[in-house]
Amino acid sequence: MNSDDDEAGIACDRSPRLPRLVFVYNSFRNPCVVRNLLCRATEPTLAPAIVCGMAAKLIVGASRRVLVYAGSGQRAAEGMVFAVTGWEELHVLGQYHGEDHKLVHCTIRLVRSGETARAATFMWDGPAEDLAEDEPKPPVFFHH
Repeated sequence: MNSDDDEAGIACDRSPRLPRLVFVYNSFRNPCVVRNLLCRATEPTLAPAIVCGMAAKLIVGASRRVLVYAGSGQRAAEGMVFAVTGWEELHVLGQYHGEDHKLVHCTIRLVRSGETARAATFMWDGPAEDLAEDEPKPPVFFHH
């Protein structure tokens, strides 16, 4: 591996063009799901990552989360990152996410190495009222 490769064989592209890495979450954490959706012969190499400056919020009445810009105190979204083979795969992922998502550049931090890299991801672009309120924080107990 060269100096731009991390522990999972994911090459970190730091160029200004569209990154070849894509950050995914929800069911895409499973390499079999990614392989089937993208019609790949083999499962992609996924590496655990955190997307900087974004958080996951629930859609009202649904069990899935979407990415939004993180507010203060919100936990960064966790997911996986993998290398796309080209625009065709990004197009398929975009079709899956639907018109209420948009493709954006982001910065991810690889969990194992701590290395940061540019990537792309699909974030929520639908109505804010479709998102659930922030989940309540657990109570803090003080001992006397």
